[in-house]
Amino acid sequence: MSTATVTTKGQITIPADVRRRLGLEARDRVAFVETEDGFAIKVANDDVRALKGLLRTPAKPVTLAETVRRILTSRQVLLQDADVVWKALRQFATGRANFADCLIQHCADSAGCSKVVTFDRRSGMTMLR
Repeated sequence: MSTATVTTKGQITIPADVRRRLGLEARDRVAFVETEDGFAIKVANDDVRALKGLLRTPAKPVTLAETVRRILTSRQVLLQDADVVWKALRQFATGRANFADCLIQHCADSAGCSKVVTFDRRSGMTMLR
């Protein structure tokens, strides 16, 4: 296990062996992702244009659910609150609501909202009257 010391300015030096294993170079950005066990450090892409060509064009059309699943499982993409997106994707796959409604509901749940209202009768959420 590698360790680092936090300076009085809140900075750390990532140990060389960790930088090497993550493929980090000078000026690369990292993200600190909260997990069940604490935090994980991940390489963060600066520019969305770096993702161009990451997913090959499929021979046949791909569903929205498959596209979201591919993004979630990609090693090159880091999503904030990926666990919330996974929950929304599972609900979308088994329910009648569209993916946007599922994602809105799970984001609201994650934020501690007690109720979400909608105009969409198929969403399974409380209808706004």
